[in-house]
Amino acid sequence: DDWRWEARATAQAAPPPIVSTEPVVPSVPLPPVTEPSTVPPSLHDRVRVQWMTGLSAGVYEGVTTDVRQVLGHNHQLDYEIQVAYDDGQRTCHWFRSPQFRWLILSPAQCAEVDCEWEQLDLSCCISREPLNDPAKGSRCRHRSRANFFHLRQYVSRQRKCPVAGCEASMTRSHDVQRDDTLCNQLADVLSKKAPRVWLRGDEVRTEKPR
Repeated sequence: DDWRWEARATAQAAPPPIVSTEPVVPSVPLPPVTEPSTVPPSLHDRVRVQWMTGLSAGVYEGVTTDVRQVLGHNHQLDYEIQVAYDDGQRTCHWFRSPQFRWLILSPAQCAEVDCEWEQLDLSCCISREPLNDPAKGSRCRHRSRANFFHLRQYVSRQRKCPVAGCEASMTRSHDVQRDDTLCNQLADVLSKKAPRVWLRGDEVRTEKPR
């Protein structure tokens, strides 16, 4: 694509980007964006986005994977931003749209995670089917979040990891490896159809530890 980073006065205003996918509501509600950022995020920034209207109204977090300067409504300069949400969905938004509020998270806010227990959704981040054959790239450092078959198909087309924020090299479908350890850990809980689990070492819980 020929990205035009400078708006031209004679250019025709582009229509708003189509939101083709909707993020999954986080299991733990995130605080609303009460003081939205006035400047657009940069590439690979971690952001909190509040969807103000529609059935998907709520607050979600993810990482920006594309930031492009465009000519928006009324020929005003705007930014088209693609966000890879934590659930694996990727969606484009206009920064100045009143339908969304943005917060660029600071390093301290990004570090506010539970480093002892790790939450894992039990659905493939690509197909949304049960995570019964977990796999990841050989160079990925995160837990497996996709099924082997769907991840191989994804990598053969996209040549990258579908997990937000992961920049591990995945140029071939042969880079995908089954995660037998995680598969064994999830064997019992998958039969109970729990939506997510919390992991710590060999421990697996279906309810959030306190």
